[in-house]
Amino acid sequence: MSSPFRVILTCSQNIVLGVKQSGKTFEIQGVDNIEKLEQDFLGTLRGEKFNQRLKATAKRYNIDGKNILAFYVPEVAFKPVYYNNPINTFIRMGSGDQRATEGEIRAMFRDQSFGKKTEETIPETSIDMLNLNTLKSYRFALSPSMVKVL
Repeated sequence: MSSPFRVILTCSQNIVLGVKQSGKTFEIQGVDNIEKLEQDFLGTLRGEKFNQRLKATAKRYNIDGKNILAFYVPEVAFKPVYYNNPINTFIRMGSGDQRATEGEIRAMFRDQSFGKKTEETIPETSIDMLNLNTLKSYRFALSPSMVKVL
């Protein structure tokens, strides 16, 4: 079964079905057959097409006689999450989604195996241990004025 749902899970997501966005305005359109839609969506998340089983919480709303279906999908510990193939990994960029690069996907797998080393602190260290001259040299080397055109 192919899925009509595109699920982006780089962080916790609220997915709302039955609301149309036009620019910065939203229009309640509602959905038909809310029970089937809910079961299909949750079944897709728990199905075998994803590389891991995903949990979601569904809530139904009735606004002005129109059915709205909302899902909360919590952030997962192990990334990437993809549908069928790692190439179907997306990263949230602002309010849009971008296909992850091969390097970003490899980094997610590495973090999954070894943790995010860049977020770890080193015991018994402090900011005072940094050599400020070395830091200034590093920043200067990365400054736009030092970029060379090949």
